[in-house]
Amino acid sequence: MIEFQGKSFLIADPIHGGDILSRHLDSIDVPNETYNPYNCEELDLKGFDYLAAPVHLSPDFPVIKESKKSSRIEIVNHHDLTRAIALKKGYTEGIKVIEITGTYGKTTTSFLLKETLDKEKKDTLINNSLGIFYNGESLRKNSSITPAFILEVFDGFITNEIDVDYFISEVSLGVTGIGDPLVLTSTDNDYEIAGDNKKASDVKIRSFKRFNEKLKIILDQSTKIGSMGLSNFDVNSKGNNLIEVGYELNKFGLKRKGRISFRNRFFSLFRESILSFILVALSLGIKEETILEVIENFNGFKGRFNRKKLNGRQYLDNSSSGIEIEDLRRIIDFEFEGTELENTVLVIGENDRNICEDLDYGKTNRILKEYSFKDIVTVGNRFKDLSRHNVKDLSEGLNVAQELAEPQEKIIGFVKCRR
Repeated sequence: MIEFQGKSFLIADPIHGGDILSRHLDSIDVPNETYNPYNCEELDLKGFDYLAAPVHLSPDFPVIKESKKSSRIEIVNHHDLTRAIALKKGYTEGIKVIEITGTYGKTTTSFLLKETLDKEKKDTLINNSLGIFYNGESLRKNSSITPAFILEVFDGFITNEIDVDYFISEVSLGVTGIGDPLVLTSTDNDYEIAGDNKKASDVKIRSFKRFNEKLKIILDQSTKIGSMGLSNFDVNSKGNNLIEVGYELNKFGLKRKGRISFRNRFFSLFRESILSFILVALSLGIKEETILEVIENFNGFKGRFNRKKLNGRQYLDNSSSGIEIEDLRRIIDFEFEGTELENTVLVIGENDRNICEDLDYGKTNRILKEYSFKDIVTVGNRFKDLSRHNVKDLSEGLNVAQELAEPQEKIIGFVKCRR
């Protein structure tokens, strides 16, 4: 447990939330300094009781190595310090917080929950990778999902005297533990962090293990985190887009078990998000008829898989900061039959700035060789050797794609970018 009284903090990495943590420690009169490990600043650990470092920071950085040698300094991560500050300042009192992490499916899950809570007439605040939203209104675009930014969101609605019943927080690389339930939508498409010393999935899973008293919704049922507070479910496809989900929710003070059936033709594309949403909504006591209404009317959100018209072309828009290359295969398997790809132009790649995780080059190269598109437009310098047409961003890519695709043909937008 992190203590504040009489303690001093060194906070590593002001770029990824350390500056926020420092300001909030200042506000409760806790001595602290920030340290940028990437600039090789001179390091002096004297007088510090804690080092707060982000989970993605490599253990090879001197600040980590030297702190481990010290018998005085305790190393904590940004997630833990965020929770401690939030509890110290009473931010979560009277508010139901839901935390969502995972490789993909986080943002869509949060929007599905928002749709449901709107129908329940609840004041709902969301912070996800697309922005900050309050009761359906966009307050800010392209928000941060670093754990520390949660504190900024709390400060914002308290300062502006906004009433909040539910706060849905998308968090990168694990949960802070201020939420209940805690949701892990996916561990697929894993990647290395901390200088290739840790798997991102391991870090996310580890963040769940400390909170036995909370409801934990883990979509990958092979994940081992113990049984305390863990939800269970099974899924059966009945044909004709009919899906049946059996569920069992167990934690201290909550036991709920049953089955729910619904129709949604997009289930294979949004499986993780839809299942996460169902289990969270049920745990909140939302009526089944409200849950079913939201699912059966769901066909994607702006910034996630959408069908549009683009000057007579059919445009399948799946560009966002959260895409993984395997999502493209799911779209192709869901949407196309036979030789349809021969009449389809693909726009793929990444904006070079403002994304946290790159699109995997090797997997992208392999998947492009598997399918025969009419043409391919790549976005970003890393992908310029994978097609004849390379551009700097999604907008330019769509302009080129419209020249390559005839009216009534299809364009797929699959670019990792903030929108």
